[in-house]
Parts: sequence; C-alpha cells; structure tokens
Amino acid sequence: MENNDLYQQNTQAQNAYGYTAPTFRQSEDSDDPVIRRKKVKKSYGAGTTTMVIQFILLQVIATIGQFIYMVPAAARLVAENPELANNPTELTPMMISAMQSDGFFMILLNSISYLIANPIAFFIGLSLLGKPFGAKDIFGRMKLAKALGFGFIGVLGIQGLSMVIQHVATMISGMTGVSENMMNMLSFSDNTVQNIVMLLYIVIIAPVTEELLLRGLVLNALSPVDKRFALFASALIFGIFHGNLNQIFNGFLLGLIFGYIALKTGSVKGSIIAHIIANANAMIMSGVCENLIGGDTGIMIENIYMVVMLVAGIIGLVIFLRANGKITSEDKMADYSIDLPEAAGGASWKILLTRPSFWIFTICYAAIAISQITAVSAG
Repeated sequence: MENNDLYQQNTQAQNAYGYTAPTFRQSEDSDDPVIRRKKVKKSYGAGTTTMVIQFILLQVIATIGQFIYMVPAAARLVAENPELANNPTELTPMMISAMQSDGFFMILLNSISYLIANPIAFFIGLSLLGKPFGAKDIFGRMKLAKALGFGFIGVLGIQGLSMVIQHVATMISGMTGVSENMMNMLSFSDNTVQNIVMLLYIVIIAPVTEELLLRGLVLNALSPVDKRFALFASALIFGIFHGNLNQIFNGFLLGLIFGYIALKTGSVKGSIIAHIIANANAMIMSGVCENLIGGDTGIMIENIYMVVMLVAGIIGLVIFLRANGKITSEDKMADYSIDLPEAAGGASWKILLTRPSFWIFTICYAAIAISQITAVSAG
C-alpha cells in the first residue's frame, strides 16, 4: 500500500540520519484490522439506522396526515353533536374512531407514507454508508439465474407454509396478530377507488419501495463481509419491519427468498418481481375467495388453493435452490466489500446485535406488533 511505503521511508530516514521525519496518517484503505472492523460497524450501523429513520419518517408523515384528516372531522362531529364542542375527552376518541374506520383514508395515507419515507430513507442510508454504491448499481442489468421461474413459484410455497402456521396458531391461541382496523383497511370494499388505491399500494408501491430499502440498502449494508449473514440478517429485519405477528415469520421467510433472488440475479429488480408476485397472490386469494365467492364455499376453495400453492411452491423452491446453490462472494448487487475474515459468521451477528439502532428499530416495531394482537371473533 502507498501509505505503508511512505511509513517505511520515514522510518529509514529516522534511522539513517537521526531525526524524526513527518508521519502520515493511514487512510481508510489501511490493512489495520481495527480500522477495518470500525468500517464494518459503520456499515452495519448505517443499515439499521436507516430503518430507524424510515420508522421516524413514517410516524411524522402519518401524524401530519392524521392532523389534516381530524380538523374537518372534528368540525363535522361538533356540527352534528354541539355538546362535543366543550368536551374534548369524548370528541378525541370519536375522531380517532372515525379516522380508523375510514378505509380509503388509511390506505391512501399508507401509500403516500411509503412513497415518501422509503426512498428518502434509502438515500439517507447511502449517505451514511459514504455512497459506496448507488441506485444504478442495485438496479443494474438482471442476470438470469438458473430456473428463476421456479424461484418465483417458490414464493407461493413460502406463503402457503406461513398461512398454514398462522391458521394453526390462531386456532390454538384464539388470537390473531393483525388488528381489525388493519384487516378492514387491506380488504376489498364497495368503494371502487379505494380498491384501486389498495391494489396499487399492495401490489406496486409496497414491493418497489420496500425492496429499494430492504434489499437495495439494508442487504448491501450488511453484506460487505459475509453475504450469507447479510441474507439472514436482512430477512430478520424485513420480518420485524412488518409490525404484526401474522407477518413477522412470513416476512422473514419471504425476505430470505427475495434476498437470495436479488443476490443471484445481481439486481433488486428480481426481488421486486418476486415481491409483486407474493403480494398479488395474497390479494387474489382475498379478493376471489373471500369477497367474490364468500361463505363456506369461499373458505373451502381458499383452503384447497393454499394446499396446492404449498405443494407446488415447495417443489419449485427446491428446484430453484438446487439449481443455484449456496450464496457465495460472487453473488452481489454492488461491488462493496470489507476484508475482515475474523468478522465472518458469529462475529458479524455480534457486531449487528451490539448496534443500538438495531434494538431501537426492533423495540419500536415489536411494540406495534403487540398492539395489533386481538381476539378472533366468534362470528
């Protein structure tokens, strides 16, 4: 290295002529393991800090949106019930209830929040990393991984498995991890415009912006030392990110296959396609089985479809994984690496789990997940 040569020249000059020559500070490209380990900590910390920033942005945008909604809602409620004008203790919960039951507003607010918060968090995360790669790197030309079509089918298998586990857990506990308000928001209604916005949010906005953030930023931020560690850690963060118990496990498994596809194809485009397939499939099941058919027939068809999806998906997933093999150092979206062999494996987990931002993010979304738990309606 250039700095090492300069250091040796300084030392030789001092020994030969008896004076102390100016020293040169080692750059970040130094072979010093302490410096390299600091770079790993910075990289992992940037990835998790980005998720904390995203969480804060979502809360700020949601608060602004709710305020905009509640001002006219309060005026309307007071006009209908004048006695509420001087009774904020009754007016406030009524405003909140009206807002939460307004499915169109809630889905529109979520769509706007994701469109703003996720891209902003992505670019802030790049700045925290020192911009070692850019959007053009993660959206580069997608390599055609072996049996990629089976990989997309494998996504359905993961969904089928997750749904079976959720059904069993709900039957045993009598509880569900998704609140009634959220289920209503993500269900089809008689409002055509609301249904269109919901489909755009679930099938387009969420997959594109989440993959930009989770695979484009977080997976890359965690991958400069060990790609397999990054795959599992980013999938864990993706599961936690959903903020409800029904989707944490499902999100983790899907995060594994999304990340695997992104690394094998060398582009976040592959994981976006897989994510769109997963979300579209969920909406098809909900829209066709629950809304169009309904009743016991709808439930029976949904269960049959779930079993077929599970079997076909697992077969597809096995074929895809066997065709492409393990994740290696050659599987990447961007040329971003830090040479720190001793940080591989367990040490990488240690570094991640000692980042305060990881625990801030986890605690925030765990609190949301707990608040979502509700008893299953007997009806």
